[in-house]
Amino acid sequence: MNYLKLSIVSLASCVAILTCKAANPPRLPQLTLNGTVTVADGDPKSAYALLLQEGRLLDSASVADGSFILDLPVDMVATLELHMPGHITKRIELDTHGAFATKAEARANKNIPFEVLLFPKPAGQQMAYSGPVGRFSFAQGTGHLEVRHDYHLVDASRVADQRSVARSDERLVTNGQH
Repeated sequence: MNYLKLSIVSLASCVAILTCKAANPPRLPQLTLNGTVTVADGDPKSAYALLLQEGRLLDSASVADGSFILDLPVDMVATLELHMPGHITKRIELDTHGAFATKAEARANKNIPFEVLLFPKPAGQQMAYSGPVGRFSFAQGTGHLEVRHDYHLVDASRVADQRSVARSDERLVTNGQH
């Protein structure tokens, strides 16, 4: 009888361990974005950050106190969007491929601090940046952080038109048509 109880307890323990491992797969290496948002005309109380991958929301954070922290898996491409009502939205492309290329770079790139300044929309105008205002990537082989900027403003309707054309082109390529 005791042997049967011991066998049942052992079996239950094994099932519990296997269930926990299946429910909690190993985490991929991540880097942490430590962002600070400043607003040119005041307080960032209503600002927020969205982390997207191919339009799918991965994470979000309030920027009410002027800062936010988001975790981003390594070896992926994502977009960080910073929003605040009455202000021009900023998008930043994040490519984490190669961030942990060496042990030294893995330590250096674990936490990425950066600052973003949001500007109010000009009165009576619908302005937007022509594309992402920046791109974070890591040099192939070395893992050194590379940052690029582009602050070109255009009429917001032109940006919307460009995005619809890009989406149409993607649909055509995806469907195998030209």
